[in-house]
Amino acid sequence: MSWDDDVFLRQEEPLWYLEGDCAMKVGKLEHYTGLSRYDGVNGNDEERSQWGMVQQSKMLPATANEWWGEEPNSDTWENDKSIQTQNWRRSDLLNLGNISYSPSQSKTTSLSGSVSASVPAGISVSANVDHPRLEREVDYLDDRRVRSEYQYWNGGIPMAAYDNDVTLGLTTGWVSDRPSDGDAIAPSYFYGRMQGIPCVEESEYNIHQYCDDELFVMFNENQV
Repeated sequence: MSWDDDVFLRQEEPLWYLEGDCAMKVGKLEHYTGLSRYDGVNGNDEERSQWGMVQQSKMLPATANEWWGEEPNSDTWENDKSIQTQNWRRSDLLNLGNISYSPSQSKTTSLSGSVSASVPAGISVSANVDHPRLEREVDYLDDRRVRSEYQYWNGGIPMAAYDNDVTLGLTTGWVSDRPSDGDAIAPSYFYGRMQGIPCVEESEYNIHQYCDDELFVMFNENQV
């Protein structure tokens, strides 16, 4: 059997700061995940599957948008931290191996464009990347997990991405044994945190606080 279609999911989550009578929409997270698979036979005549996964996520802070309410300071909220993770060790797949991931380097970046991963069967996945300068740290756990963390502050100094809409991308390629019906096969995770000033006008209370949320999906064999 050959399975060369794909499955995808788009999620979004507003970020709200809620404390007592203080309620303000401080930002929004958006997360798209696409998964492709090809079933084939390897050189040892074993039934194996090849996978490609793409994540494309957005950080949309209030300071760059106009959805804040009437509370004082509600438009000051800005990006603080983002994490994209593909944690395949949570899957039921056996003999799992990573063959590609992008981006693959930790660095300070201002790149715009795309990141992509290709799988030998011809599966190719790509994600757009459009962000001003920020810090990126890539953590690869051998044949199990790829994690990209983005920071918008450097030593307490804001970088250019902190008050802008930001698009982040992560792509990977994998091989595994053929999954069984109902297997959990591919987890996708996005975390976003923003910081800003809460609903108070007195200057002594105008300290930054944090608001965060996360989006997660686990794809299953019976879904695809």
